[in-house]
Amino acid sequence: MAHSAKEGCIRLKGLKNLRLARRLTQKQLADLLGISVRQITRYENGGSHPRSSLMARLRRVLQCTEIQLLRAPKAA
Repeated sequence: MAHSAKEGCIRLKGLKNLRLARRLTQKQLADLLGISVRQITRYENGGSHPRSSLMARLRRVLQCTEIQLLRAPKAA
């Protein structure tokens, strides 16, 4: 279950870029995590954030750190 943005969630600013860097669609990532595409969209847009157990799975699937998930990508 996710927490709403109204509860002071931190947007996963790096999620979309990490997902795209791994050449994953939102559906593919959702399937790997066992969640809905809608939930991935919410995480990428800051509408909600995952619980710690899902954060751990995100880090494993995307092969990244929590900091990489939270930070916005650097401008080129």
